[in-house]
Amino acid sequence: MNHNPNQTNWALGDVVIHDADAKQPAMLMVVIGVRQHDDHVYTRYVHGHVEKQVYCNHRELLHDPARFGIEVTT
Repeated sequence: MNHNPNQTNWALGDVVIHDADAKQPAMLMVVIGVRQHDDHVYTRYVHGHVEKQVYCNHRELLHDPARFGIEVTT
């Protein structure tokens, strides 16, 4: 882990950025599912530029983009 663990409980539609990804707008992900029983979150990249369509990550690895100065517009 590169940054302090995230503590936010993400909801469907929230925009996040993965701990290991470059901190730039092209790496933003949207939450598409949440497994409450084990804190895993399903995401996909907003820009769809990666082959794999859906990722399952632990909540602690998914950060608020604002933490890195990235503004999210909807």
